[in-house]
Amino acid sequence: MGVLVAISYTVIPQTQTKGPMKRTLVALACLSALNLAAFAANNEKTKPDDTATNERDRSGETKTSVDQSNSSADLKITQAIRQALMKDRELSTT
Repeated sequence: MGVLVAISYTVIPQTQTKGPMKRTLVALACLSALNLAAFAANNEKTKPDDTATNERDRSGETKTSVDQSNSSADLKITQAIRQALMKDRELSTT
């Protein structure tokens, strides 16, 4: 005894699927472009200004890394700090 299997499906014309897909892709492209433009504009507004810090460091009253002595105790402390910073994966180095 043979089994007869009937498969039926509806063919959707391509013109019905192309329109909505194109509109969706165009809308996504426009939104992406607007998002990138807004992001770029925001970055231009927040330029760093470290003039005050530079003036402070030039005065000679503030200690900087150049003022560190090269004694073995200071070098060991500096080494320990740098190793701890590099070991901490939650800190960004970029």
